[in-house]
Amino acid sequence: MPVVVAAKPRHWSDVVFVPAGLIGALVIAPDEVWWIRLLAALASIVVAGVILWVIRGWRTHAIVAIDDALELRRRFGTRSIPREQITAVRGDHPTRQRWSTRAFVEVGDDRVELPLFLDVKAADVVERLQEWHGSAPADGDAPPPSPPSPLM
Repeated sequence: MPVVVAAKPRHWSDVVFVPAGLIGALVIAPDEVWWIRLLAALASIVVAGVILWVIRGWRTHAIVAIDDALELRRRFGTRSIPREQITAVRGDHPTRQRWSTRAFVEVGDDRVELPLFLDVKAADVVERLQEWHGSAPADGDAPPPSPPSPLM
């Protein structure tokens, strides 16, 4: 059964479309009548949207752990890493995985860096993947013992 470890929200950035419209209106058709500038602005916005759609197609938008592989899903092709080839799942902080800001999957001698996600911390991704893979967490990752109660 597939388990989604992390997924990026699919949203468009409006910041790119405003400059595209201005470029279309002011650079492509600066001395034309208003409706030609409007058409140039709309055409520039459409071109910017298509370019962003294509660029984002190669970025990983979900990490999914299925029974026998780890999938890095993209719009234009999914990278699948077989479970038996994964030797370890680690973060960038060697002694404290909870402090990690990047997540890595070690495949033989190679190290595959997993993409960052806004809604999930890298340490949580490492923890979920270690649980899926059966890897033991690094030393020092055990939670500290709770302090004794002052009432006792």
